[in-house]
Amino acid sequence: MIRSEILNDIAPILRDQLVICNIGIPSQELHAIDDQPTNFYMLGTMGLASSIGLGLALVQKKPVIVIDGDGSVLTNLGTLPTIANNVPRFVRTEPSPSIEITGFGCASASPSPMEEASPIVPSM
Repeated sequence: MIRSEILNDIAPILRDQLVICNIGIPSQELHAIDDQPTNFYMLGTMGLASSIGLGLALVQKKPVIVIDGDGSVLTNLGTLPTIANNVPRFVRTEPSPSIEITGFGCASASPSPMEEASPIVPSM
C-alpha cells in the first residue's frame, strides 16, 4: 500500500479531528484528499510535527493526531521522550521505509497508559 492510499483510507477517521501533518508530499496529498479546517499542514519545518502536536495536546482536551514520517522523526528524536513524560496516552509511529522511497510513518494508537505501553525510544 502506498502513502496516498493510506491517507485516503484514514481520511474519514481524521475528519473533525485535530491533525498535524508532516512536511512535503503527505501534506499535499492529505489536502487534496480531504482538506479540513482542523488540519495543520507543515511547510518548511521538518521534524517539528510531533513538537507542535505535543504543544496542542497540552493546551486543550481534544485528541491530537500527528502524521509523521521516519525521516522527520529522526531529525527531532528529543521530542519523543518529552511526549512520553507529558502525555498519558500516545500514538506510536512505526516507520516503514518499504512503502515508497521516502517511507511513511503509520500510526497506531495505544489505549493503555504510557507505563504499560511499549517504549517509544529504544533504551541505550
